[in-house]
Amino acid sequence: MKWLYLCLVSLYTFSLFASELVIQPNATYGHLKLELDRPIDTSTYLYVKFALEKFRKEKAAFVVLELNTPGGEVFAAKKIAHLLHESDALYHTPVVAYINHWALSAGALLAYSCRYIAISPSASMGAAEPVMMKGESMESAPEKIRSALRAEFANTAALFGRNPLLAEAMVDQDLLLVRREGSFVSLPEEESIRPNDEIVSPKGKLLTLNAKQIEEFGLSQFQVPVSEKGLFSIPPFHELSNGSAIAFSDWKIDFFAFLSHPAVLSLLSMGLMLGLYLESHASGHGVGALIAGVCLALLLLAHSADAAIQSLDVILIILGLLLIGLEIALFSTGGIFYFLGALFLFGGLFTLGLPNLGPVHFDFSMEKWNLAAFAFYQTLGWFCATLTGALLLGIFTHKYRLSLFKRFVLEEPFNLPVPSPAWPSLGSLGEAATACRPSGKVLVQGELFEACTEMGFIDKGENVKIVGIDNGRLVIRPLD
Repeated sequence: MKWLYLCLVSLYTFSLFASELVIQPNATYGHLKLELDRPIDTSTYLYVKFALEKFRKEKAAFVVLELNTPGGEVFAAKKIAHLLHESDALYHTPVVAYINHWALSAGALLAYSCRYIAISPSASMGAAEPVMMKGESMESAPEKIRSALRAEFANTAALFGRNPLLAEAMVDQDLLLVRREGSFVSLPEEESIRPNDEIVSPKGKLLTLNAKQIEEFGLSQFQVPVSEKGLFSIPPFHELSNGSAIAFSDWKIDFFAFLSHPAVLSLLSMGLMLGLYLESHASGHGVGALIAGVCLALLLLAHSADAAIQSLDVILIILGLLLIGLEIALFSTGGIFYFLGALFLFGGLFTLGLPNLGPVHFDFSMEKWNLAAFAFYQTLGWFCATLTGALLLGIFTHKYRLSLFKRFVLEEPFNLPVPSPAWPSLGSLGEAATACRPSGKVLVQGELFEACTEMGFIDKGENVKIVGIDNGRLVIRPLD
């Protein structure tokens, strides 16, 4: 807690010496948007984190955080608030929170985390009581959680000289807040209210401020009129040109947003348990292992998104090669591992050529193509040409068996009989001609057959019994 206290003190000290926001006409700024269709969660944290890193690299003078959000996860909001503090205190890149409608719940914490707040005429801010799901209904979180969040709101509000009691009233509905002679006062009971007191937040109701109250209570520095330009219709933002904004978006963040959704995580956990159950009761065919392995990999990817997002392309390539290697070396799944492995491999190779590519707006007008669309189509064209060339080369090599390639073909370590199309009868005895893990070859009455084990692995030379035929292969089990 000592380091947190020192951090808060340093940030507060920094805010005392802050000057008004000065914008040069040729300055650039970062632009972030949190809208109704994007609740505050882990993917939002990643979005803000990597966006701020990009803005610092491109020397943005300040950042505009446009808020129109009903809130979201408290823990994610706290991490985002820390990033906004860090941007201001450590990198001297102030953040302007533009409340373009709603900054409720966790959104209010983000607004408080910014040095400057601008509001539209329809702005609302507050209603931040933490709640928890209980069955099909919502109920207030325990007092420990509410107390911690109340302190978080109060400390964050005080960083930039805003009244902490207003922030606490947004979290605690039991707080009775009045304005007495121009100052905010928290009262223990309603009997303590004086005739001239103005009730700001009555007991039993969370504080939610409208645009007029936000301005009146000194929470905002800029008031934005109704205009198509919004924030950029007022000084000092009106000095900026249309090309000053540094936008940020990344398809990887959208992927992790989907992957980290609670419903998706639940389905992946269910798939992991189902795969383990199938493999334990019907091992040897790889289907259960496939389901469990893919679900486990996606779960680990979702929970390590902060580190994995920078290397998602490489992870996809490695995962694809791993699946193909498992199909060749250990399992025989009828090509399922091959298909998934190729899908991940080709997807990773393709996206490797699209670093930090934002959204592509498809437009048939060539004049309106942006650089992102051009890069996407160019990479897609080269990738398709490469696949086509590799396919033609493979067909040519397979058909003509050029002597140049024959030297790379491994010879069999021993002479094996030619496979026979005549199936032996069930119950016949044989010998494992190769190790079956679980696929391999078996000798039955001097003839060679493709085989797979009924369960587990069988070493070369073991005596086996034929117990079935599956997909053109003998199903075998150890004789003893």
